[in-house]
Amino acid sequence: MDPKDEIKQKTDIAELIAGYVTLKPAGMASFKGLCPFHAEKTPSFHVSTDKQIWHCFGCSEGGDCFSFLMKIEGMDFPEALRHLGEKVGVEVKRFDSAATNDRQRLIAVNELAARFFRKVLSDSPAAEKARSYVAQRGIPEDLLDKFGIGYAPDSWDTLSLFLAKKGYREGDGEHAGLTQRRKQGSGTIDRFRNRLMIPLRDQHGNTVGFTGRVLLPALTNPQLPNTTSQDGPKYMNTPETALYRKGEILFGLDLAKQAIKRAGYAIVVEGNLDVVASHKAGVENVVASSG
Repeated sequence: MDPKDEIKQKTDIAELIAGYVTLKPAGMASFKGLCPFHAEKTPSFHVSTDKQIWHCFGCSEGGDCFSFLMKIEGMDFPEALRHLGEKVGVEVKRFDSAATNDRQRLIAVNELAARFFRKVLSDSPAAEKARSYVAQRGIPEDLLDKFGIGYAPDSWDTLSLFLAKKGYREGDGEHAGLTQRRKQGSGTIDRFRNRLMIPLRDQHGNTVGFTGRVLLPALTNPQLPNTTSQDGPKYMNTPETALYRKGEILFGLDLAKQAIKRAGYAIVVEGNLDVVASHKAGVENVVASSG
């Protein structure tokens, strides 16, 4: 069976759309709700599970699971195909351009780095002061997981060696903004060291970069005087890459999209950790500007 047809067959369109729209039963194998694509007070958006289609009688938009995801997430068809394929366990072979392959490789190395930083914060003895800091900030474990917050060890090349062990080339880390060339000798060193690491994601939830918050002794021990860090600025972002453009990213948008649609507005706060604090307070239609 063609992967597209298999994915379509295995996708429950009502379950997919219910992640974005509040649906109510409207007869046999049919649901309705307020259209997410135009403003309305009376539901004119209908979903048929028998036919696996959706249609809005108010704005005339309609289609299948792929067209819905493309419209609501701003994906192109290959992205929607891969996204739903992963969701229902159908492998989609890639026949991508070189540029698309490069982009996917950069996303993959960023996602791997995010998991690495998260694991370090969770389990490493070297991350004790970072765990102390997030405890002082009152960030619970579920929000650390939700936002993927981790820790970059206070080491020159821990991530560089980890990426090499996983089969990535030195240039992959450099192009992703995670590593940089040594000033003397060969090889690369980690760009982020001794920092709380907050993944920066695009609207689809792909990790495209990081913000690193330096951890000073004064942050974890109030008895110590606050000294000037020798590890760079307080906050440091991934440099501009093929994936990451600072002015194009709204931090937290991937997690806030549906809450913004429900509320009808977005709240813009100053910093990434302000977004985390808002989620802790139960306010999720919140984003932060990257500048």
